Amino acid sequence: MPFQCVSAEKLYQKDPNLKKQDVEEIQKWLKTQPHLPKVEDTQILTFLHKSHYEKEEAKKIIDNYFTFRTRHLNILRALTPDVLKTVASVTCLNIMPNKTPEGYIVLMVKQLDSRVSNFNSTHLLTLGFMVAALHCHQNGFENGMVLLIDLKDFSVGHFLKTNFSLLRCVFGLLQNGAPMKIKGIHLVNATTLTKQIIALFKHFLKVKLYQKIQVHVPNSTTVYEFLPKKCLCEEHGGCLPSSRILSEESLKNLLDNYEFFSWYDGQKVDETKRKGNDK
Repeated sequence: MPFQCVSAEKLYQKDPNLKKQDVEEIQKWLKTQPHLPKVEDTQILTFLHKSHYEKEEAKKIIDNYFTFRTRHLNILRALTPDVLKTVASVTCLNIMPNKTPEGYIVLMVKQLDSRVSNFNSTHLLTLGFMVAALHCHQNGFENGMVLLIDLKDFSVGHFLKTNFSLLRCVFGLLQNGAPMKIKGIHLVNATTLTKQIIALFKHFLKVKLYQKIQVHVPNSTTVYEFLPKKCLCEEHGGCLPSSRILSEESLKNLLDNYEFFSWYDGQKVDETKRKGNDK
């Protein structure tokens, strides 16, 4: 793969509790699982980190993750560069340059174009997977992720155009099989739709995560109690550039490393080779 992932050596330095012996053991296990794709050591380290170094749990996460991606590849396959540019011009979905004091990354979602006709929730979710996957392979595992969702320009029309079935699947993966754990959800510029959105989340989220949802009304400063200004964009009173500039920077990173997705989308499960074929 021409694209260069973060090195395994850096990940061992990042978390001294990770052991090469555990990676080797999982690589041996993978050879007994013909349905799974070739998995890089750096990916295994990420799954071990999430599983708190429990090898058997890491194996389950690996299987669940690649199985989910393969089953939904028609939706999660990387957007073409032209579509990617269009989606990024409509919605800012990017990982902020700075982390929280706890070491969490902040994933912000904010409409740049309020026109409902230009909104495509499926493409937006795909963009989210692309951003997260590239970040994970460029930087390795993180302590966790905080979702920051700006509802200012999210209308009833956007709500009705949302693919709720896919959203349910995505949150299922994020909570059970994704490399990063969600540590909090912040809804800023809350609107009259907020109650409906929270009610929807109640069906998707585990109780512990659902209870971490924080709502911030327009012009309030309550979000600063949870996220420092160094993690927030200009529109949210933060120290970072505007959401449009951040979106452009994120898009450039995706396009500059687009070859990564050709390799990543090729990591598929072959169900015909699964032992017992029980998935």
